[in-house]
Amino acid sequence: MISHKFSLFKKTKRENFSRKILPFKANNRNFLNYDSVIIIYFCFLFSTVFAGAALQTADEFYKIRSSNCTGIRPDPVFTEKASLYYLEAMNNPSDEERAAVGYLKTLYFKGAYIITDREEIRKIFSIGVSLGEKMKIRYPDSLDLIYWTGIMWGKWVQVHSVFKAASEGVPQRLKKAMEHILSADPLYEKGLAYVFYAKLHLATPKIPVILEWPSKKTAISCLEQALVMYPENTTALMYYAEALNADGQKKEAKKILYNLAVRKPRTDFYIEDLIYIEQARKISGKYR
Repeated sequence: MISHKFSLFKKTKRENFSRKILPFKANNRNFLNYDSVIIIYFCFLFSTVFAGAALQTADEFYKIRSSNCTGIRPDPVFTEKASLYYLEAMNNPSDEERAAVGYLKTLYFKGAYIITDREEIRKIFSIGVSLGEKMKIRYPDSLDLIYWTGIMWGKWVQVHSVFKAASEGVPQRLKKAMEHILSADPLYEKGLAYVFYAKLHLATPKIPVILEWPSKKTAISCLEQALVMYPENTTALMYYAEALNADGQKKEAKKILYNLAVRKPRTDFYIEDLIYIEQARKISGKYR
């Protein structure tokens, strides 16, 4: 009798659990038994927690991507670990967008600062372009995905042909993408969209009838806007010197380069800054 009551009590607890907590009937014999349901439920719960941890871990590894560098070559292990954790985090729907952006950042860092083989670099940025375009369809309002997909396309153009890219309409698409970001959020990431837009004007050749819009004046104006928002942006400073020199303002360009050459790299952008600082030291003598 006692055993029978205990059995009924256990059954009642199971039914209450399934009704209140589980999204399906736990006592359906054709589906799963109670113990299996409990295991699956808690596995789902912990997998969600660990998926969130994957994104956090990826972010932490990405922050130290410049660690243990030899000269201007960072140790690839931290970027690789960040990549793996971002890929894992993309399996969690709530983290997919942020993880995809993080993964694109690691691809950029690998292709720009770690990998030296040109074919491997092409593969990396082709992967980035493909992933970015796919994620943009899924998250059309994400300015981060629009921006970093644009970065992937920009690097893709560098390792292919500018004229090939022009014939495929890449510069026009990038121009439209950056104009969208600037319209939606002019302060995006302390002026990064202005920097990209300026570089697009500087790097895109002016081709009669096909490409009439590239303008050095527009590039200079955009870089000045970016530097007002964030004067410490070494990328903007380097491009600003390049734009001024291309516009014939060699003395001003030289001043910018001297200013950049004596700076110390920012902690969060150590390798990125170090490369531009070294370049500034080497080419500052050209603008005489």
